[in-house]
Amino acid sequence: MAPQPPPRKPPGIPRPTGSVGRPKSSSGVPVPTPSRSRSKASSDLAQPPIAPLLVSVAIVGLVVFSVLAVSRESVVAHLGASAIGMFGSVVVLGWFRLSLNVRRSTGSFAEWSGPWESTRYMWLLVSLAWLGGAFNVYFAVYELVRPK
Repeated sequence: MAPQPPPRKPPGIPRPTGSVGRPKSSSGVPVPTPSRSRSKASSDLAQPPIAPLLVSVAIVGLVVFSVLAVSRESVVAHLGASAIGMFGSVVVLGWFRLSLNVRRSTGSFAEWSGPWESTRYMWLLVSLAWLGGAFNVYFAVYELVRPK
């Protein structure tokens, strides 16, 4: 017996029936509903999330401190700083993007005024954390393979 092709899918998406959607008058014409006003005061608008940016600045500070101030013989400190710099910064970037998308989806989002938007600042911080993490990996591996 030859295999049969799968059944064809029905065209389009089924629409729900009932009172879902816009209310209708007795004649079946949709009744206009009041929409949210987009012209809110600037204090009512959601700003970009600041907490992930501050955590990212702290990560960059920790990674740079471990590159410049920690003894090069401290392999454990460099490996810890590299893990925080390379992986922690990506986690914080995901947290930032999630928070930013939630704020944008409400329709009441306002970007910072200035030459760059908040996402560019975050990418700069993540790139600096990755670069510092790479330096820490270099110092740790150098100390591990260096003859004593």
